Amino acid sequence: MAKRSMYSDMNRKELFNYRNEKGWSQQRMSEELGLSLRQYRYYETGDKKIPLTVEKAFWYIKHYDISRYDVQL
Repeated sequence: MAKRSMYSDMNRKELFNYRNEKGWSQQRMSEELGLSLRQYRYYETGDKKIPLTVEKAFWYIKHYDISRYDVQL
């Protein structure tokens, strides 16, 4: 059985382009994804591979056009 990678094939430019389309700062994008600013910057600059968990969170934000600020608790 082939071992599955825990990293995404997602391109770092997808993060950058979406963030700019929304007009969000890196701080805001990191908050939306539930990451520290430092960790988000690693992914956006390509210094670290993007984990599947971050790709999944990004997918929900992008495809459902939701923000954590839209959720009422």
